[in-house]
Order: sequence, then structure tokens, then C-alpha cells
Amino acid sequence: MTSARRRVAGTIFALLIICAMVIGAWEWQSGRFPWRVPSPGEKLILASPAPAHLTPASFPSGLFLLHDSAFGPPNAADWRRSYAGWETLGGWVEVTWEEINPTEGQYDFSRIVEYLNAAGQSGRPAAVSVLFHGESPSPSKRLADWTPAWVYQDIPGRPVLDGRPVGRVLLPEGCDRPAALPLYEDPRWQAHADALLEALAREFDAPDRYPALLAISIGEGFAGLDQPTQDLVCAYSAQLEPAAQEGFERWMLHWMTQWAEHFPHRLAWLVTTPARAAQRAEQIDAHVAGRIGLLVEQPAAQAELPAPSALTPRRSTIPIGWRLAEPDSLSQTYWGILDAIGAGIDWLDLPWAHITTAQTIRQETGLDLLKMAGAYVGHRVADAPGVWVLFGLPAGSDEKGENARAFGLVPHDVDVWRVVYQPAAPRFGGLLLSMPAGLYLAPRGASSALDLEISDPWQGRESVKTGGRLAILRLVYLDRGTDAFQLTYPAQDGVLASRRVQKTNTGEWRLAEFPLVKPDWDAPTSFDLRLDSGQDGEEVIHWVEIRAVPPAELGPVQMAQAGWSFTRAESAPAQTASAPAVAETRPSVALPTPFIPPLVWVLAGLALGIIILAVRLLVIQED
Repeated sequence: MTSARRRVAGTIFALLIICAMVIGAWEWQSGRFPWRVPSPGEKLILASPAPAHLTPASFPSGLFLLHDSAFGPPNAADWRRSYAGWETLGGWVEVTWEEINPTEGQYDFSRIVEYLNAAGQSGRPAAVSVLFHGESPSPSKRLADWTPAWVYQDIPGRPVLDGRPVGRVLLPEGCDRPAALPLYEDPRWQAHADALLEALAREFDAPDRYPALLAISIGEGFAGLDQPTQDLVCAYSAQLEPAAQEGFERWMLHWMTQWAEHFPHRLAWLVTTPARAAQRAEQIDAHVAGRIGLLVEQPAAQAELPAPSALTPRRSTIPIGWRLAEPDSLSQTYWGILDAIGAGIDWLDLPWAHITTAQTIRQETGLDLLKMAGAYVGHRVADAPGVWVLFGLPAGSDEKGENARAFGLVPHDVDVWRVVYQPAAPRFGGLLLSMPAGLYLAPRGASSALDLEISDPWQGRESVKTGGRLAILRLVYLDRGTDAFQLTYPAQDGVLASRRVQKTNTGEWRLAEFPLVKPDWDAPTSFDLRLDSGQDGEEVIHWVEIRAVPPAELGPVQMAQAGWSFTRAESAPAQTASAPAVAETRPSVALPTPFIPPLVWVLAGLALGIIILAVRLLVIQED
């Protein structure tokens, strides 16, 4: 073999080795290396992250951290910001009408485009908000009208504030600064707003552009919300004449129609509050056939929430998002996330502060709100890992059970139970959480049972039945009194499994978790799960959940300590048996066909090439 041929062969051999090392190092760093174990403290990604390339026509779903990079510099470093192990999953950019439309017929979308390009390069989702009216940074006025000044040149008689014409000025008695508002109800103002919407649609509706664009909200009212103004220190709303308020509502219906017409490929979102969510959902249904989305912005303070019947059934036609305000307490995070889950939403926008408080709740109580949200936000009953029922939101007494929400786990007969306000100790674990409501099952000396049924479409029924998943029951109850309540479900082989939950009178809310041993939800019983108060005391239940999990994710729950007793469901003499041992109760899981990652095939091919090359070199050398 000549020196030249040896040098060529050696070069090829070295290149193959380098390629294998580079690919292996890259896969190791990315976390996809087949035998790599994540190191302790390694960064995690929030559950259900958005894909790098969103399909414009599809509904966004999952959890998003959009608040935290809202006003940061639109560069890759901003999108890579992380907080104590959680990565930022997105951002949103706000612009004003006067900023992007300085003169009639001319538009400057450069700041939006720059932001969306940065989002696309980082593989993160982004949202855009174009504002018409909001809080002013000027010392001369509290609220600003961000309509371009040139628009009012076509509308004579407009007042002047800060040296420029505005739609109208409000100055209630006793206020030190006036408020400037757009002239929403004027047809000439509306015509210019329509022209802006058309220009935005030409740039951002195209399905092949800006794949990172998750949501776009344009105009509406104060701060992008569907209200003509807001009271900041002064009662501006009360000073707005009824004709102007009615004109704003008429314009909102027109604005919905314009959105649906000009954004056929990318969803535009109407931003509202919980108090107006039901009304806006009805209007979206009636006026635009669900062709725009509804984004509910939950304020930090507790507010009256829409009944689940007003929002959840509309998810089939209206995509529903939920944005949480910055939390002012642990309770606001607790209820904010539960309210969002209970509303049956498609996506949830979380400020970072909720992540830290949710972690505090998990560490203290064992209730992982983020995992719960990731499992249910954006899911239907068919593809969710679990089903649940939430008894009671902080809205007082509820005799008919309307103040409860369910997801695939529903009460069999609503006439035998009720949700009531309970002035119980709000402590949950070591935390002070406002949890005043729950299912009031029965008073002392009386017996009452609540039968729950699992929806047939839930895929967990079949996966548990076939042994591919284990069923875990979790519930939150008030540990008040020294009595007990009983849990019962139908098990395989025609038996009923039951257990008593003994209370210890701590006066706190408790989280309990039990494995269900071989449940049979196809059994001819009137319930899939029964909660029975017995006759020894009152019961207040807050949350019930059944989740189907892989055997490897069983966590701290030990099957050997299941503690269930088994009796024949027939009227024959009962035979009680102890809970089966671990080996007997753990379902047998069919072993799937081993999956060999593509990387393994690549490395195997490289190794084979190296072997062939080495043999070839030996043969040539001998020749």
C-alpha cells in the first residue's frame, strides 16, 4: 500500500471518528443520548411546551411563560432566560396604534417583526398585543388615547390634551388628572381602525410567515381588555355617558366580525375578564361562529368566575386561553390555576411568580399544581391522563352544586350532595391557603354517599383495564373531627374494594393518595367510585382525582400498603380479604417491542464502516 493511499485511508478513518464523537457529544448535551442520566439540578422544561414551529391554523395548547419576556430585548439571550431551573417558554410584545401607524396609509411593524424573528430563531412561541387605550406615563393625564393624532383630523371638534387631539376627556370631580379615551363609537374612527386591521392581517395572517406567533390581540378597550375605560384612583367609568358605553359594545361586535374576516388562517384573540367571559363567548358563537379565540385575563384579586357551563362546552368551537395576573398571595396561585383548569381551557399564560409559589405549595403539601395543569390544560377527556371533580370555588354557599367543576369524573345524582361555604381553618399543610369551600357530605349522625362515574371516552379506563397503567386516587379533604369516611370502588372478579380514611382532627386540609387495586369500571354497579360519610360525623371534600400512571411513575405510594378490603358485591355472605401483596397487585404489563433510537442506528452504521475500513486496510497492507 502506497503512502498516499495510507494517508487517504487514515484521513477517512479520522473523519469517521470525529463525526461519531461530535454527534455523540451533541446528543449527550441535548439530553437525548440513549443511556444518559440527567444530572441533579439540571434545568427542566415546563410541562407541555409549545413546539418550535406552531401550526397557524391549529389551536395553541399547553402552558406558556409569556409574561416574563414581554419588554425584554428581542434577542436570543432574552429568550434563553431561565429562572431557578425553569426555562422561559415564550414572550409577548406590546405596541400602540400610534407607534405602528404614524401617518395615514403608512405602517411600521419593525418592532413586532424583530420580536417574532427572535422568537422563531429560539423556537419559542410569542404573542402580539396592539393597544388603543391604556395607562399613561404622562404626569398630565392618567389614561392615554393611543389613536394616532392624524385620525382626529377627520373628526372635528375633538378636545386637545398634552398638545394633541384625543377622542374624549374625562375629569370626574375630585380627580387631579384627566383621562383621555378613544372615540370608539364614531364611524370615522372605526374606518381608520378597520384599515389598521387590514394592514396587520396582510402582514401577520399569512400561514407561511412567523411560525412562532401564538396569539394576536388588536385594540379592544383599556389595556387590550374589552372595556371602554378603567377606574384608576378616579371613577372614570361612571363619567362615561351611556351612549358612549353602548357605542363601544356595538363596535365590539363589529370588531369581532372584522377579526374573523381578516384573520382566516391565524386566530385573533379577544381578551376579556372572568366577569364578562360568558357573555363574550356567547357573542363569539353568535356573531362569528367561533372563528376567533377568547383569552380570559384573571385579575390578582378574587373575582366572580364564569360558570363552567358557560365556557367548557364551547371548547369544541372556541379556543379558550387563560392568563393569570401576577400573584399577590399563595391562594391566588392556588385558585388561579384551579380556576383555569376548571374552565376547560386550551392554553394557560403563567407569569413566573406563579411558578415559584406553585413550587412552594408542592413542597409543603405534596400537591403539584404545575404537573396538574400540564396534564389537563389543552386536553380533552379522551387524551388526558386523569379525571377529576373540584367541589367548591371561593364563592360562598351553593345548595345545588353549581359551584363545582368536573372533568370526566361526574356525580351520579346531584340531588344528594351540595357544596357549602365552610369557615374552616384555611391551612393546607403548613401554608395558609384560602380554601373555604368543599362538598358537604352529611351532618353528624346521618349517612350520605356520593357516587361518581368516569366518562366512557377517557382512555385511562382501557389502559388501566389492560394493565398498561395503574390507577391512583387522590383527594383533598378537611381533617376535622376524629371520625372516618369510606371509599369504595368495583374491583375485578366481582368484588368491591373499600377502605376507611381516619381523620385526626387537625383542622387542616389534607391531601391523601391511594392506589386502586385492579379496578373494574365496567362492572354492573351504580358507581365507579363512592364516598360514604358513614354515620359518625360530617365530611367536607374539596378535590377528587383518578389518574392513570405508568407503573414506573407510581412514586411514594406503595402497593403493599394499599389497605383495601375486598368483599363480594352480591348479597351473599361477605368475605373479607387482606390487600394483595406487591407482586399480586401490580398489573402485568405487556412488554412493548423495543424502540431503537435513530442515533443508535447511526452509530452502529459508523462502527460498521470503521470495521470494514480497518479490514480493508489490513487486506491492502498484506497485499
